[in-house]
Amino acid sequence: TQTETDRNRKGKALEDLVVGLFRATPGFDRVQPRLQNEVEELDLVIENRSTDPLWQRDGSHYLIAECKNWSSPCGSPELRNFRGKLENKFGRVHTGFFIAPGGFATTFERERWGDAKSTVLIIPIDGPSLKEWLDASDRLAYLGELHRRAVLRTD
Repeated sequence: TQTETDRNRKGKALEDLVVGLFRATPGFDRVQPRLQNEVEELDLVIENRSTDPLWQRDGSHYLIAECKNWSSPCGSPELRNFRGKLENKFGRVHTGFFIAPGGFATTFERERWGDAKSTVLIIPIDGPSLKEWLDASDRLAYLGELHRRAVLRTD
């Protein structure tokens, strides 16, 4: 995903990597890439079939992931667009993963924390976190750690 120069292939490579990571994480093996309807395109839709108490209590029937394999950081416009995708799912999606190996601008985090009273949780995953998830011996535990970091604002 890092060496590809073609934008489309670079984005697809990231999506393929993340599909593989979710499928290798217990309870998240049902992943549909590039779901498109007349209103929007979702990079990944993950069925939440986890038996882990954290993910059972999450309340999301589905998890949505947005993948941006950009060389520049993602900012608040991308966050707002993704949050809208989460909010417009009949209350069945509360948690989403925003995967951006190029990182996040300060405006992204500032706006994400402005939503702290919302039931929507966006879990940001930058390049180093993506690599840690890839290298994790227990991918479910690492996904839980990413959840904790997103909720408690810790690194």
